[in-house]
Amino acid sequence: MLNVLKNTYQNIKSFACRRHATILNYHSVCSGPLPFPLWTHMSRERFEQHVSLLANNYNCVSLTTLLEQQASGNIAPRTVCVTFDDGFRNNCTVALPILKKYRVPATVFVAVGYVGRDQLIWADQLAGVIAVQCGKSTVRFNGESYPVSTPDECAKTYRSLAAAFKKLHPYIIESELLRLVSENSIDISALQDAPWFDEFRIADWQHLREMRSSELVEIGSHTINHTIVSRLTRDEARLEISECKKILTANIDASPYFAYPNGGAGDFSNEHRELAIGAGYRAVVTAIAGTFTKHSDPFQIYRIGVSANTSVPDLDYTLRLGAAYANGSSVTQLMGGVVSGTIGS
Repeated sequence: MLNVLKNTYQNIKSFACRRHATILNYHSVCSGPLPFPLWTHMSRERFEQHVSLLANNYNCVSLTTLLEQQASGNIAPRTVCVTFDDGFRNNCTVALPILKKYRVPATVFVAVGYVGRDQLIWADQLAGVIAVQCGKSTVRFNGESYPVSTPDECAKTYRSLAAAFKKLHPYIIESELLRLVSENSIDISALQDAPWFDEFRIADWQHLREMRSSELVEIGSHTINHTIVSRLTRDEARLEISECKKILTANIDASPYFAYPNGGAGDFSNEHRELAIGAGYRAVVTAIAGTFTKHSDPFQIYRIGVSANTSVPDLDYTLRLGAAYANGSSVTQLMGGVVSGTIGS
């Protein structure tokens, strides 16, 4: 009897969510192993499992199509939209062939200041610095020692330092990273020579054009320097929001969509919404958890962040039942069948 009631309840919930679309937020899709787990870097094998699930069980559409459905007032049942933040090179080299195989569209939001450069976004620079120290006892920073003797310790230290760095003004993070390198006498060339370095690199313009020409991938903006805009002055934020769009559209056939870096509830404000509208964007996505309906604000779109260890059953459960009940919560990551707080990107 209990199982019957449980199944009935789930069926009711599933029916209630039929007109809720879910926008998934991925980042990197890796071709090989990393020195320690990073939630934004998913394996090729797991990503293909996800895409297979989506292609065979859900209505996968582009962000443009989803916005058109909203405008018509008719969002199709079981609709899912795939997005990527940052613009990693492996979105083209690893993820794109999988998207093509299953004919699943996606939108890639690019931090344009890193396109075609060897310099990494600061969060991945930090991961690389910790990675080259992995197996040693500790790394030192600001008079404190952080353990890095095992991959799990490295992952924990990364989370601690990343959280601390996010509190800084974005334009001084680079100098703090250099201080971390200096304090630990790290040979920065060891990072660039590491076999996993390419997994952290942002795409070049040819990669972006290849994705765009596939007719499956839309390219949107993600600021110039991957900065949390709430940490900036109004003029700095205007530059990051508007100029990245100009750079992107000058180089490729870009879509007028913007994604806030990090994207949590404290990472942007109504002022930034107005700046995005003034810059000519048609839609803005966040990392606040929730679904998309005909009533959603297109300039504050909720998404569900997908972590590297999100299993296929967890993803399926959340798409069928869970995401709609997280609407508007200040959380970003899907893990273990629930949506929970984590480091955004």
